[in-house]
Amino acid sequence: MTVAPPSWVRAEGKIVHLGRSTALAEGRIYDVDGRLYATGSTTCMILEARG
Repeated sequence: MTVAPPSWVRAEGKIVHLGRSTALAEGRIYDVDGRLYATGSTTCMILEARG
């Protein structure tokens, strides 16, 4: 595993798909030179607020 030295990073996130009951989102982390260090994605369940 490579560990980045202490520095500024840029994080980007976006919704890839938004449906009625689920959504897919992804994120990426870049260093100051634009090198991609990490990616991640998640599937989210959308619930109706009660109250």
